[in-house]
Amino acid sequence: MRFGLTIFILLLVSFSPYLFSTEKINEQFEIVSVAKRTRRTLTFNQLVQEIKNNQVIYIGENHDNSSHHQIQLYIIKTLYNQNKRIAIGMEMFQSKFQNTVNDYIFGNISEKKFLKKTEYNKRWGYDYSLYKPLIDFAKTNNVPVIALNIESEIIKNISNKGISKLHASDLNKLPKHINFTDKNYRQFLYEIFKDHPNQNKKSFQKFYSIQLVWDEYMAERIDSFLRQNKEYQVVILAGNGHIVHGYGIPQRLFMRNKIEYTAVLNDVEYEKEISDFIIHSDKREANINK
Repeated sequence: MRFGLTIFILLLVSFSPYLFSTEKINEQFEIVSVAKRTRRTLTFNQLVQEIKNNQVIYIGENHDNSSHHQIQLYIIKTLYNQNKRIAIGMEMFQSKFQNTVNDYIFGNISEKKFLKKTEYNKRWGYDYSLYKPLIDFAKTNNVPVIALNIESEIIKNISNKGISKLHASDLNKLPKHINFTDKNYRQFLYEIFKDHPNQNKKSFQKFYSIQLVWDEYMAERIDSFLRQNKEYQVVILAGNGHIVHGYGIPQRLFMRNKIEYTAVLNDVEYEKEISDFIIHSDKREANINK
């Protein structure tokens, strides 16, 4: 499913991250479908039924929002109950540690060693308790976890030097294709960047390059997994910014494999074609008349 399809707005009625469970979710959420600016109430399970047949599903997040991670887990659990051949792609882990991720998920090392060897606190840094239930579910059920992110040393070097001055060893680790031609995405990122202090044209180019490297690299990682595991459904967990309007990972993965996808965003303002689904966990009403 591409963008421009039905957009769902999920409005939280009463939510406590510590009481969140599959048994309570339909009581806690009021789910509203928005299609051509008309509305009808749905259940949360109906949302999952809408997305379950897509091989690629994106679920966005604000990294430090526990509600978003619990929503992600609920969706993954429900999908898993209907299809055991599911994998989770995670922005939170860098690809150089894929073997360590595998070792933990499939029971070969302890959690302490897993976090130490992936350098989780150094390279991601958000409270691990936010992600632990997702990882625990994957581990319990032998669900593959794909470490999507490029190593932070390369991002740091791009920030310092720009892509053109990277050492050959870094250039060889970049995604094979980086598309700089999307003017809409460039403008979208510029609107974000211009609010940063001390911005200038040169530093925006580095900012833009880093975002594209992130997006293209994660798309390449997912594509590689799907080419080797054609029967798998992949749920991608990444920041909302990598998913909005399909600019980041979704369109770049689609260009590689032409597999239809669906996208769910958490706590973003409604905009035309921003996503297929929006979940509002902070009780905000979306303005569908824009």
